[in-house]
Amino acid sequence: MRKKIWLFLFIALMFPAFANANQVTVERIAGKDRYQTSLRVNHSFQASGIAVIVGGSNYPDALSAGQLAGVLNAPLYIQPKDKISDGLIEELKRIGVTQVYLIGGEAALSKAMEKQLQSAAVGLYVERLSGADRYETSALVAERMRLMRGIQAPLYFVSGEKFPDALSASPFVHQMRGILQLVPHNFLSTFEKATIIGGENSVAASALPRIAGSNRYDTSYLLAKEFTKGDTIILTDGESYPDALSSSGYAAMVDAPVLLVPKSGLTENQLNLIENQFNHVIIIGGENALPYTIENQIIEDSFKDTETPTTEPVVP
Repeated sequence: MRKKIWLFLFIALMFPAFANANQVTVERIAGKDRYQTSLRVNHSFQASGIAVIVGGSNYPDALSAGQLAGVLNAPLYIQPKDKISDGLIEELKRIGVTQVYLIGGEAALSKAMEKQLQSAAVGLYVERLSGADRYETSALVAERMRLMRGIQAPLYFVSGEKFPDALSASPFVHQMRGILQLVPHNFLSTFEKATIIGGENSVAASALPRIAGSNRYDTSYLLAKEFTKGDTIILTDGESYPDALSSSGYAAMVDAPVLLVPKSGLTENQLNLIENQFNHVIIIGGENALPYTIENQIIEDSFKDTETPTTEPVVP
């Protein structure tokens, strides 16, 4: 008999979850929109002098930000382009933030929003990391990461044209104490030691080693399998980026992978991964992101008496 699952479904509020070797807890964190969900995901931070903020309506620049939040042990908040969402300033004050990184240009986060942020919180220092395009922004973030990680930190390349692989890669690269950089599809690397994350439809064929499944969900699964220390896994919608992006800093804090899940339900490999490797499941987002049948699927799977053989995606 597989592990018995205790289901704790908390919508819009986050409470402590309890797990041990004989039980799995399931928790959901969601707000009324992507911005309120972002605040609630990061409410577990009790103290942080730094926060990372990205645009919530445009993903390219934002994809580089998760790793920065991880290395700084900081929350990552997504925000509207032109104004601060309700509750952000209160959260920044609550955890003692004195410095904020804005990632991306004014097309993602406007100058007006930046000024509002500066004036709303006394003594708040705001620094923007922004290049001419998503790749220059990514390079600037990677350069900052290299100062903190060191020049010997392993380097990982991921598509800057599609968001799924980058979202799954960020917690993995943090665990590997590496640096993640966005690249175009036809990218030609001058680095001899680096790893590509994602298939050839995302980043073209290369002599570099690659971590890739047959699709975004298999790639996400392969990366999540590498998390062998923590007992928590975060599930997010694989068709939209905001919830997964908001989870980046939190995922690093609890040493958890972000697993992209189809709206139709967990794949068999994903179910087996949760069963065999994790005791605490956190679903990010409401019914429109991932339906409540995901919780039911985990429960039903726990009561199966026999294992169903599965075919593992292969790392080329």
